[in-house]
Amino acid sequence: MTLAKPLAGGLPIGAVLVTERIASSINYGDHGSTFAGSPLVCSAALAVFDKISKPDFLSSVSKKGLYFKELLKQKLGGNRHVKEIRGVEMCIRDSIYIYNVDIR
Repeated sequence: MTLAKPLAGGLPIGAVLVTERIASSINYGDHGSTFAGSPLVCSAALAVFDKISKPDFLSSVSKKGLYFKELLKQKLGGNRHVKEIRGVEMCIRDSIYIYNVDIR
């Protein structure tokens, strides 16, 4: 699995997660990255990890996600172009269908 920018709050960093079997077959120099992680960016990533690993932060994300989802349902729920609003926490998506729209 690959991970990227959110790891350092938007600064360029990348990571890859592999099984132990795969990791044992990778030697030094086999895997490179355009965003290999400067000391500044790695410090930012550690600060992000410190922040998001706190239970209070995770709890606030859940609460904000529920609030946002309900707000979207209130504002867009009656709109005939919105098929559904779904998601978990802050990973929310909607399905919008637009039919016969005159854009002139």
